[in-house]
Amino acid sequence: MNLTLAASQGNSSLTGELIASGLSVTEAAHLTELRSDPNTKAALVLQAFGVPASMIEESLGLNDNQIQAALHVPELADFYADWSIKIKSQDSDTALERMVPVALFVQESIMNDKNTPAALRAKVAAEILDRVKGRAKQSVEIRSTNINLSAKEVELNRDLDSVMKSIEKMEAERDVIRNAKPITAVDLV
Repeated sequence: MNLTLAASQGNSSLTGELIASGLSVTEAAHLTELRSDPNTKAALVLQAFGVPASMIEESLGLNDNQIQAALHVPELADFYADWSIKIKSQDSDTALERMVPVALFVQESIMNDKNTPAALRAKVAAEILDRVKGRAKQSVEIRSTNINLSAKEVELNRDLDSVMKSIEKMEAERDVIRNAKPITAVDLV
């Protein structure tokens, strides 16, 4: 849709307010368009959680400049500020649990986007299947005369190794999220 046409049609009160605040008609129309894009709020939530801008752009198609521009719309700035406050007021485990629906949305978006490279779509699909259905059974070959483990002990050791790797991976992801500095409403001023 032509941006000038968008400014003159729906959302005219927001567009008018933005123009009155000193923005050009094109800039105001662009912000009005961002406000009506459902991916904008999803991108703001991801940013509040500290998800890197490159991942947001890859999954939702909104780059960092567009997200920053969206924060000039009062309604979206308030939405972002509310999420930032919610996230900071929770312990990290609760915050991570709240990210599950967002993460699933991102994975689903990547998997269903025909413009996403096939290799990435296949990897996301495999990760989803692994988490829902479990990884395929793997055989283990032991060649040693000194080790006399039963098949059950081998299976338990393999399961333990798998669990430990999963825990390490989750702890690393949690540390990345904890160390990410989300943009706050104060940063925007």
